[in-house]
Amino acid sequence: MISLRFRRRIIMKLDDNHRYQTVSLSKQTEFHPNPSYIYIGGYQQLCSYDEHHCRSYSGCLKNVTIDNNYLDLINDELNRYRILKQCHDFNK
Repeated sequence: MISLRFRRRIIMKLDDNHRYQTVSLSKQTEFHPNPSYIYIGGYQQLCSYDEHHCRSYSGCLKNVTIDNNYLDLINDELNRYRILKQCHDFNK
């Protein structure tokens, strides 16, 4: 039996203040991002005000189910070249 996957469109506001649209194919249908921790793209702008943490935050997501079906938000293609990772929690 073929498992059903849900297609959904997600609008995210990233650290460079532009809106990007992505489509994720996943069994997870809920998406609860914490905007202060979403840093995909806008890498140079992030480093300009947070040099200490910018390398750790590059290409990471927090409070998101991460799988290989998430799209590269800048190039509009599947993120096949680098696995996304959870952000470090520097508040602990």
